[in-house]
Amino acid sequence: MSLSDPALWARLEAHRFDAAEGSLPFSGKLAQAEGWGGEDTARVIEEYRRFLYLAQILDLEPAPPPAIDAAWRLHLTYTRDYWERLVPDVLRRPAHRDAEAARRLSRRRAFYAAARRAYAREFGQAPPRDIWQSPLQPEFGGVLASCFVLGFAIALGGFLATWGLGWLLGLPMGGAVDTGLEKVGTVFFLIGWGLAFFSPLWAWLISRALPHLRSTKKPPPGTREIGVSLNVSRP
Repeated sequence: MSLSDPALWARLEAHRFDAAEGSLPFSGKLAQAEGWGGEDTARVIEEYRRFLYLAQILDLEPAPPPAIDAAWRLHLTYTRDYWERLVPDVLRRPAHRDAEAARRLSRRRAFYAAARRAYAREFGQAPPRDIWQSPLQPEFGGVLASCFVLGFAIALGGFLATWGLGWLLGLPMGGAVDTGLEKVGTVFFLIGWGLAFFSPLWAWLISRALPHLRSTKKPPPGTREIGVSLNVSRP
């Protein structure tokens, strides 16, 4: 590793999150709250440690990936460890949550891109993708292409499948839409082309809706959205 601030990293490595107050250790409470196994929880805590380091060396509003954000939010409830040990002794500068930052998509994009580059530079490897997934809205262009390809596949696949089956069964195909297979094929054709033709509309709706969806089931690290961003106040 080629660290920009080795002293800060040394202090973060020495900090033990499970030494915090409370009857249940930090790792145990995090695993319980998120429904993770011990190995996944340990990995998230280590990436949370690295996130805290990156948040200090980057001159941007931090925007944590979902799994790391879950660790950050829980750690804030261990007020004595966070405010009396981590902030003054380890980070040595104030660190506050800025709820409004979650709505600043451009700043979230900027931090995430910078954090990935800094992670590789500081730690000599790429961040683990299952934990450091993007907390951003899905890219409009990618969703648009997916909708168009899916619509085209439905239209063409439905058409070929129904007409091929009609040919194999010896049914009269073509002309007026009389047979059940012709009607099914027509439905697939219209649905597919409707999806492809209006793909900009579907892509816009999907890209706007996905970040706001929530699941009631606790997933493994890096698989759900937690729309919270953080702000580190600098002196």
